[in-house]
Amino acid sequence: LSNTTPPLDNPAVGTVAPLAPSSLVVINPNYPLPTIEQYSLSVQHQLSPSTTLSVAYVGTHGEHLPVSINENQPRPYAGFDFNPVLNNKPAPPTNLYVPYVGWGTITEQEMAAVSDYNSLQVDLERRMSRGLQVGIAYTYSKAMDDASTYNAEPQNSYNLRANWGPSDFNSTQVLQMNYDWRLPFFNGTRGAKGVALAGWQFAGITTVESGLPFSIGLTGAGHGLAGRPDLVSPVTTPHQVGEWFSTSSFTDPPAGFFGNLGRNTLTGPGQVVFNWSLYKHFQISERVRSELRFEFYNVFNHTNFSGVSAALGSGSFGEVTSAHDPRIIQLGLMLHF
Repeated sequence: LSNTTPPLDNPAVGTVAPLAPSSLVVINPNYPLPTIEQYSLSVQHQLSPSTTLSVAYVGTHGEHLPVSINENQPRPYAGFDFNPVLNNKPAPPTNLYVPYVGWGTITEQEMAAVSDYNSLQVDLERRMSRGLQVGIAYTYSKAMDDASTYNAEPQNSYNLRANWGPSDFNSTQVLQMNYDWRLPFFNGTRGAKGVALAGWQFAGITTVESGLPFSIGLTGAGHGLAGRPDLVSPVTTPHQVGEWFSTSSFTDPPAGFFGNLGRNTLTGPGQVVFNWSLYKHFQISERVRSELRFEFYNVFNHTNFSGVSAALGSGSFGEVTSAHDPRIIQLGLMLHF
């Protein structure tokens, strides 16, 4: 038993709770170094003295990547993925069914995950000419892996390959444009009007990208070791605030089984963002100049949704629950010397 927060004058009084089995974190002694293979093929063509177009295929393959495995997860039992009594309500102590009774989770850091990345990358660049510079970059890609982070744990520690799916950071399509224009207005104006109105520059970055993948999870008791549901019908994607995906496509897995739905099978909302700035330099002296900036983030105040409730059994299951920042305007003044 563990007695916490007892008063010094009466140590017997306090919050008494049973001690949970201790957990361990260990490292597999067979610890090969991560291996990353990179390959690419590109073609570049100069369209004009100031404009260049390049098209490239870029890929990588990774092996011996870090992943966390629970070596004390209950093992398969009599044709089940795990003993179905763990689905009971209330469930019995999991520690009664683990390989190493008396220990809690035994997290083993292994170098067993793999990854793949393939992409088409197109870049169009117009260097500064006649006061205008433009860059356009488009990427169509797919990143896949067993584990996207060092502490990622598979649903089934005895079947790491069942965790194969889109990487947590996979954004299939990304279009980004950057531009900088030295405004030609009032450049010949003298006096105070010229100081105030001439020499301004307009710059911006526009980003259009698809959303990140996410997994459907389970909430509440009675699922045993399962962390994902079963897929019972094809998923449709209305992409509405109240229904981002068809919630009827999923159900609780049978007792004693992991869900058959893969990892990161759905895609969240994408983004369309215009960030603009208007700025001007003022030469105060030979060594001192100031910069005045008006900055507009998400200038059109476009609603970019972010989080989606993805826990089967939740009252908000399938609904959009959050959004990225709205329009933000700020004024900046910098002094360079």
